[in-house]
Amino acid sequence: MMGRMEDLSRRGLFVLGQSLLGLLIRYYFGIAVEGRHRLPQQGPCMLAANHNSHLDTAVVFFLLGRHRKALQVLAARDHFFGNRFIHFLVTSIFHALPVDRDRFSPDNFIATGRAVMQQRGMLLIYPEGGRGDGSGIRRFKPGVGYMALHLGVPVVPIYITGTAQAYPKKAFWPRPVNVLVRIGEALQPEPPAEDGTVTGVQIKRFTQQLERAVRELGSAVHAPWALVTGASSGAGDAICDELARRGFNLLITARRDDELQRVALRCRERHGVEVVVQAGDIASEAGRTQLLARLADCGELRMLVNNAGIGAHTLTAQPDAARHQALVAVNVDAPVAALLAAPAEGDQIAIIGENRKLICFPISEVAEMARGKGV
Repeated sequence: MMGRMEDLSRRGLFVLGQSLLGLLIRYYFGIAVEGRHRLPQQGPCMLAANHNSHLDTAVVFFLLGRHRKALQVLAARDHFFGNRFIHFLVTSIFHALPVDRDRFSPDNFIATGRAVMQQRGMLLIYPEGGRGDGSGIRRFKPGVGYMALHLGVPVVPIYITGTAQAYPKKAFWPRPVNVLVRIGEALQPEPPAEDGTVTGVQIKRFTQQLERAVRELGSAVHAPWALVTGASSGAGDAICDELARRGFNLLITARRDDELQRVALRCRERHGVEVVVQAGDIASEAGRTQLLARLADCGELRMLVNNAGIGAHTLTAQPDAARHQALVAVNVDAPVAALLAAPAEGDQIAIIGENRKLICFPISEVAEMARGKGV
């Protein structure tokens, strides 16, 4: 009776936990997916992803939708299975299976994978062996090749970005950062020798092949970044589309979050770039501070397009001081602060004003001028 109650509790916790995490991923973070059709609906197979956050596992479960019941994930025994409460949570919500990182046993490792495959399940594995910091993919450990070759099942490469910024190590609460997932074609390991043995050369070759596939999925993500203000409609909307077409990742800002999300979704789906949204009023100190904080989460800034739509139309003899102050804040303070926060030697800044004229300067030169004037 107790065993049945525990089983029902685990099933209920799985449904509740996955539902809550799904809402969080869809509406709090926002997620874009490329190659979703390449995800399997059932096993036996393995999924191999880069790993920068505990959020990665929740993202993969979310992508599988109604097929997620078949997914299990390998998790570090020393990190997740020492506390009984955490143990119960991760095994119930994520179907976690313990792996000993310090005392690795090949036989136990393969037995764990084979048990999942015999149930036509899917096994999620992180070949880097632990979480990174989002700065790049680390070398894959040979365990993924060892398991794939011994089990003889296809492995689907997955690249995830944005989770390191959304929920980094030691963070208490996640931040609303957009997540991008790219899914590649499944790789089929070569068959073992006639006597069933798998050589070290085969393991190394397949591990490198898989690592290369994940890196290639991520290569388009590590594109230069452009900051576009006033990006929600009109010229700003068109500028975002053109920059995305040219391969820029985008940090876009304007007052209307719904319009920014529309622009972001279109640029992601049409051009496959990463788009980070920061809704707010950069005429305010708080708005500029939030924008600079979000800028710190992005890569190297290569282009700044200041298209914010504030203008002062009063006569000079009858100035509207508040509006002129807002104009200066939007058209001077915010872009210069962004340059000082993330200068890039030799790159260009594009400033588009009310008259839609385009002026280009080296970012390093403008930043140096601003520092000299004590901005």
